[in-house]
Parts: sequence; structure tokens; C-alpha cells
Amino acid sequence: MNFDKSGDTQIDPTVILKSYKPDDIVIGKGTWIGAFCYLNGYGGIELGRCVGIGPHCTILSSEHDLYADVDRPIIHAPLKVGKVTLKDGCDIGAGCVILPGVTVGFGAMVAAGMVVREDVEDYAVVRHNQYLLWKYRKDEQWRKI
Repeated sequence: MNFDKSGDTQIDPTVILKSYKPDDIVIGKGTWIGAFCYLNGYGGIELGRCVGIGPHCTILSSEHDLYADVDRPIIHAPLKVGKVTLKDGCDIGAGCVILPGVTVGFGAMVAAGMVVREDVEDYAVVRHNQYLLWKYRKDEQWRKI
């Protein structure tokens, strides 16, 4: 784990930074991470300078491969990794979940409660979550809704 220790970076004492090797979580100068956040750096997390992360956020850089073998428990499936990058000056609202492989662009704003599954462009403001059944895990049941 690598972060600015000058005092400019603020990480609430309740934050969990799960690091597996040196530099798998990189935190830029002036970044603020709010209470009760969880960052899992298995696939790599890079936070730019002056990034804001509201309380109760989760950032994941790995996930189980749901399709490796659908007849065995998901917890025993291999992991897929995807580096998460939050670029300089972006802000993540309270309660957000950032999924593996996502990049949030320069100066972008992610509204509270979002589940971010795809990249957010520079200076974009994204909001609104809807439940959407996407597909089923078994081949014979695959269909998009």
C-alpha cells in the first residue's frame, strides 16, 4: 500500500484497506476517505490526487468468475481481477459500490448509493440506480430482460 503521509491525505480510522502486496492500493495526495469504507486491492486500486470518497463505500478490484463452473459454489470459483482507477479530483458519494475494472474520470461525480459497473467519463455526473434482471447463470436460462 502506498499513500501520501504528509497529513494532506485523510483516511478515517474505521476504513479497511485490504492490501495483498506492496503498491496494490495507491492513494494520491489530498485524498479523503470517509468512515466505514472498504477497499479490496487484490486486483489493484489507484486513487488520484484530491479524490473524495464518502462514508460506507466499497471498492472491489476482484470478483468470482460466475461462469467458470456453474455447478460448484461461487465462493470456490476462481477470481477475476480488474484494476480500479479513480482519477484526480473525482468524488464518490456515500454508500457507493465500485466494481472491478472501473475507471472514474477526472473531476467526475458519482451520486450517493450508486453501483458503478462501467467507466465514468471525465467530468460526468452519474446518478440513479434501477434494479434490472440482466441474465441467468445457467446456459439454458440465459436471456436478457
